[in-house]
Amino acid sequence: MKVKPKLIRMSSLYSGLGLFIFFIIMQLTYWLPLRFWGISGFGNFIDTQQVLRWSECYITKGDLIFQNHGECAGYIYGSTLIRILSFLDITQSSTLLFGYFFMLILAITISSQAGMIDKFRTNPYLLAIVLSPPVLLLAERANLDILILGLIALTGLLFIQGYHTWALFPLSLATLFKFYTLPIFAILFLFNDNKRKIFTSTIGLMVSLRVFLDLQLIQSSFPGGAGAKFGVSIWAPKISEVFDSDLGKLLANLSGVIVLTLISVTTLIVLKKTGISISSQFVGNNPTRIYFYLFFGVHLSCYLSGASYDYRLIFLVIASIIYLDSLSSKSESLYNVVLVMTLLSLWLTYPSSGLAPIGDLTTGALTFILTIRLIQLIKLDLRVKFAK
Repeated sequence: MKVKPKLIRMSSLYSGLGLFIFFIIMQLTYWLPLRFWGISGFGNFIDTQQVLRWSECYITKGDLIFQNHGECAGYIYGSTLIRILSFLDITQSSTLLFGYFFMLILAITISSQAGMIDKFRTNPYLLAIVLSPPVLLLAERANLDILILGLIALTGLLFIQGYHTWALFPLSLATLFKFYTLPIFAILFLFNDNKRKIFTSTIGLMVSLRVFLDLQLIQSSFPGGAGAKFGVSIWAPKISEVFDSDLGKLLANLSGVIVLTLISVTTLIVLKKTGISISSQFVGNNPTRIYFYLFFGVHLSCYLSGASYDYRLIFLVIASIIYLDSLSSKSESLYNVVLVMTLLSLWLTYPSSGLAPIGDLTTGALTFILTIRLIQLIKLDLRVKFAK
């Protein structure tokens, strides 16, 4: 008889509650580390507050919130989200409640993958990862990405419990709220049986259609620039700033791809010269790998699509924790490479001033390495699946 994995170990739950209490202390002290770095919203959960403000506006003004001008304009998320919030009459008065609830979701999701308190004692790097600026900023702003993180975790949980069809529900909600999780349907498609592949494709296409219609509805421009962001979209503004010139539309579009290619080639050369193999053994069980595929898949989507604000490095945080914990040897070179790259990616981003390019380049190299591992592991799992 096949034994299903536990939902969450009690020891992980305790560490999650500990992290939640830490977030509460930060909230009550107005997020001292973020104030020191000059990036604090002073504990007002400003991102949640803005979304709930749009909910109020939608109740009275309807689709005018999708416009690019006006008192309530600027909404750039899925129409499903704002319709649910307005239907439930959830407004700015609920900001505090939602803020603390989002912090709890973030703490529990991180701890469910990071593990028990003993792991933090034996691996101090976990604290440096979990308490890095992007994670604290995400908690302080109570950004909606926390809800997306929780929905992706729920997708993975339902999938590994064998509820493959039900797993499509939280994934669909996440995609209808924020569009960057759409490619994750491809992962569930690959690991579903033939009957469920048809259903997965159907749901994926229906969600894609709604996303397309929402993008047509949204009139406001998505935020551009390179400030507090990562991914391929940041290089055109950075290059333009360095050379004090406009790259033009073609070069601007190509610059990110060119830089990513250079990062990938350089990473391969360095790894080959140093004798470090990317295909080091990953000993995690199937549930572990599913979580890795989902969280890193979201990170890769954000990295490539430009939906890449620094607090969305949370998906890389979870994926890296899973990957580091699942390597067969903690002393092998690849482990150290991924660990150092993860720390540099998280700490040398905004607000690291002139060091940000180092963090951006490291994030690109780490994304490339984990993408190779993603492809290798999916191929391995699919071979095993089809061999049965």
